[in-house]
Amino acid sequence: MNSSNINSFLNQVFEITIPTLLDIDFICFTPNFYRTDRFFNVFVDDRPSNLNTTRYIDTKTHTFTGFKPGRYTFNLITDWDSEDVIYPTIYYKNEALNTKFWIDSIEIRDILDTTNITHIYEIILLIISIATASIYFKVDHLNFLIALIPILIKLFNTNDIHINACKPNYVNEKSFLSKIFELKNYSSWAKFDEKVFKDALESKLDYSKCILCNYTPPIIYNNRSTEKDAIFMAYFNRPVQYESALTAHTAGFKGKIFIFSDFDIDERHKNRGIYIIPAEIKPHTDGFHSQYSRFPVMSRAISLVSDQIDRVIYVDSMDTIFQLDPFDFNNKKLQVSDQDVKYKKVKWYHLWIPGLFGFRMSYFKSGSMICSGVFGGKLETVTNFMKLVSGYYRVGENAVPDQAVMDVILQSDIPKKSGFYWEVNDGMRSIAYWMPDKKGKRYKDAPLGQYRCQKTGKLIPIVHQINRNRKLFNEWKGLCAVNK
Repeated sequence: MNSSNINSFLNQVFEITIPTLLDIDFICFTPNFYRTDRFFNVFVDDRPSNLNTTRYIDTKTHTFTGFKPGRYTFNLITDWDSEDVIYPTIYYKNEALNTKFWIDSIEIRDILDTTNITHIYEIILLIISIATASIYFKVDHLNFLIALIPILIKLFNTNDIHINACKPNYVNEKSFLSKIFELKNYSSWAKFDEKVFKDALESKLDYSKCILCNYTPPIIYNNRSTEKDAIFMAYFNRPVQYESALTAHTAGFKGKIFIFSDFDIDERHKNRGIYIIPAEIKPHTDGFHSQYSRFPVMSRAISLVSDQIDRVIYVDSMDTIFQLDPFDFNNKKLQVSDQDVKYKKVKWYHLWIPGLFGFRMSYFKSGSMICSGVFGGKLETVTNFMKLVSGYYRVGENAVPDQAVMDVILQSDIPKKSGFYWEVNDGMRSIAYWMPDKKGKRYKDAPLGQYRCQKTGKLIPIVHQINRNRKLFNEWKGLCAVNK
């Protein structure tokens, strides 16, 4: 498979070059944050710190050992405040070499006593000493010195530690735009067929035969999508029933549907504006790992898009049905789905947040839970958002629910510092049914095309998590002849 490795995108980069002849004991990073309830993590290349099992924790020191000479790129993940200070401490011969790193400046103190000027003096003194000795012992001192000088220069010119920090781009004096850095040499745990995707981007649409054989929508209106809009889906490690999501074209959607998966679908669904992009993830682990893989896969794919796509919506592939064209937005804000329930009332978050992130539920305050199964926006907005979410996972660590990562980001200052904002889109507030342990219904059962919000009476474009009502889901799914 002609595949592309999936890269990670993070917030700040800190680079340290270790000299050839210098033995570093270990390097520590300690945060000093202006606000409480912050999250912070550090990675060097593909190696997590010794705190990898307690992910985003404030006031904790991250320690790295086992360094060989060379250049190391550290990625510092947090939602920066201008008052924040990071202390990267380098230990050399059991002594700390003091450094400070701010969001907009870097100060290095007491790195080493030797400087380039000192090196030159020492080399000159050593050459004079050797020349004197060679004359005394009648040695061909000229050739001897010529052969010795490269060794001396290497010996005395490699004891400096070089530290560079990438600064953010400032928009104006009062606000700044954090860079989203791409981490090089990221492990190839997620791949997709780049050629197939590029060919799909350039292909002409043909969805004239994409109909649900027994279903005609009672009304199609406000069809605002164009052929430059796209719906993305991703699912891994098990066959998935895509048929329910193919109602998008029946409901009036005019663009393309890209499905990233390691399983194929029925041939009768192809060549109808639906493109299967072969993808794979390694290693095949738990469900959270499989779920999380959708963000880095799509992040990489969307970064390859130029002017072929204008707007993007991501939906879960196995539990989503369309009644109307959902592309009713034109601003640059990220469009999200509010699940109408406070974080503090969701038992899953009380398990995810302290166990995986290491900070308190008070971080979310009185906010409402945002669903990771439906979101959208302009191409640039969705691209930045997917890069941010996909940058918080490394192979070898405990996989995390990507909705928890997504919600942490949305509730932080990262979005506005990364150049985008978000808003709740009423057409995407489409969690059809609560989990079985929660009483009550949000929507009344109805035929496809007549499923309305119980509060407002309005038709909703996207009906998400309809599979929680298996009877109704099977009825809707059965409208497609492929399933018969």
